[in-house]
Amino acid sequence: FCFGETGSLLVHELDTLKITMIERDVVGVRGVFNAAWSGMCYYWTPGRELMRISLVTLEKEKVYVEEDPEAVLVGESVSPDQRYVIGQGKRMEGQGSPTYQIIRLDFEKQQRKVIYEDLEISNPHLQFNPVHGKQILVQNDRGLRMEKNGTQERRATEEGTTLFVIDANGGNKTYVPVGQPITASCTGHECFVGDTGKVLFSASWTAHSPMAWTHDERHPQGNIMTARPGDAEPTVFEAPEHFFNHVCASLCGRYFVADSFEGGGVFGADRKLRSPSLVIGNLYTGKYRTAVSETMSPCGGNQCTHTHPYLT
Repeated sequence: FCFGETGSLLVHELDTLKITMIERDVVGVRGVFNAAWSGMCYYWTPGRELMRISLVTLEKEKVYVEEDPEAVLVGESVSPDQRYVIGQGKRMEGQGSPTYQIIRLDFEKQQRKVIYEDLEISNPHLQFNPVHGKQILVQNDRGLRMEKNGTQERRATEEGTTLFVIDANGGNKTYVPVGQPITASCTGHECFVGDTGKVLFSASWTAHSPMAWTHDERHPQGNIMTARPGDAEPTVFEAPEHFFNHVCASLCGRYFVADSFEGGGVFGADRKLRSPSLVIGNLYTGKYRTAVSETMSPCGGNQCTHTHPYLT
């Protein structure tokens, strides 16, 4: 965690414990993003150049230059063909403003384009489908909107977090069945399940106290689910003793990994802080197993304290 505008980009070789500094100054400590399973990472330099680096060879390539000094440097997800990158922007003037935007950079045409606008995508978690890239998954924080001064305000109509998909050009918006009134609000952690057409996500739970949690009465058997956009309701992965948070699916779409406060509660009966476990599940058989029972992660406010598990 850093309050500065830049950070250094390091690559760690786990088997030799070697560390290599790729760039001393990268824009935004959280500004590094990737194309899933490609081994390619992207980052912006202070000179407003978008770079692509291979984690296999450490070769770097400049793929885009942002000439407009006022334009936001976007970067959340890269299409599997490595042609497009998407990210969030804002429009503060004109009809319907202030509103959030989804901006797409085209490396082939060296072109920047707004493909979608929405009042309630303040934290969109944008993700290309990592296999075919034809769809974009968007987190929709209903009721949370931007004020004219750029701050955020919750409306009385707040319905909590849901998800929807759009196509790669910003059209054909279709909701995923998560959030009120179908389930508890989405936790904000979700991903595509390979090329199955499904989305994997976790729903919130009821915290009676920091030591006592229960699942929502609409899905008492668990809070991790899958659904296709347009479905009437999701399919619950039954694991009632787990309270899942971050999720990631495998490339083949069969497995997932997630962190869980098993039994519920960030504090134990001894009133000591607990850390989540890591669980591997099979979406076809319904079987699951704890892979790591003690991650030693406090899961506090900063992202660097969260487990964020992924499958390579």
